[in-house]
Amino acid sequence: CGARGILVEALEEWSGKGDDIFGTVQRAFGLCDELGYKTLRYDADGLGAGVRGDGRVINERKSDPGFRLKIEAFRGSGAVLHPEREDVKGRKNQDFFANLKAQSWWSLRTRFQKTFRAVKDGVEFDPDEIISLPRDLKLLGKLSLELSRPTYSVNTVGKIVIDKTPDGTKSPNLADALMIRFSSIQRSLVIPDAVIAASKRPQYGERAHHNFRFR
Repeated sequence: CGARGILVEALEEWSGKGDDIFGTVQRAFGLCDELGYKTLRYDADGLGAGVRGDGRVINERKSDPGFRLKIEAFRGSGAVLHPEREDVKGRKNQDFFANLKAQSWWSLRTRFQKTFRAVKDGVEFDPDEIISLPRDLKLLGKLSLELSRPTYSVNTVGKIVIDKTPDGTKSPNLADALMIRFSSIQRSLVIPDAVIAASKRPQYGERAHHNFRFR
């Protein structure tokens, strides 16, 4: 799923049968290059765990560093973001969502809800909190069906749990990709290679010491 801001502009799907994860990563990289995207986000749970390593190999083969993609991991099984904040009024995120997947699906649900109210009822909205699906978007019909599939329940400790594949349904791959694309994730600190190289050069003679502190 590819998007610029709130506008979804690309949906693609393919079977991995007869191929491996590396082949899928290559294809995803190719789509990003074709569409001019600078970041590739992937599902890091399960089979996707090896994507970062494959992505690093592909990036290293690009002679121009400017064409290398930033790779971001989405871990739906991970902890919720902003645990003390109340995405749902009256409930702290850490008490309302079982994990990041539940929080991200709920966030996408809210985004569509705000879009509907803005279009249907003329309710005022924050332009960053809605979503736009063009009528001519490839696979729009299938995406719409998949978005209606996931259900939620409340577990024994009162937290929201998402069931993406209720009995008799297939995994909603397109809807999953959309959810991951619009999810907020905890970004890791990235230190440019030039900074790392500079940190290895003694500044005050051979016995110079360098102290780095990150908060």
